[in-house]
Amino acid sequence: MGRELADSRVWSGVHFRNSVDVGYRIGQKVAEAVLAMQLRPLQ
Repeated sequence: MGRELADSRVWSGVHFRNSVDVGYRIGQKVAEAVLAMQLRPLQ
């Protein structure tokens, strides 16, 4: 569903393909950092 949403933004002229791809990669990095540093089990 995320890819379809990104494609619709490109097709409608709201974003460029590169902007969508870079934003996706940034989002992945942020999610990885949050999972690694913030969401740890409590002792």
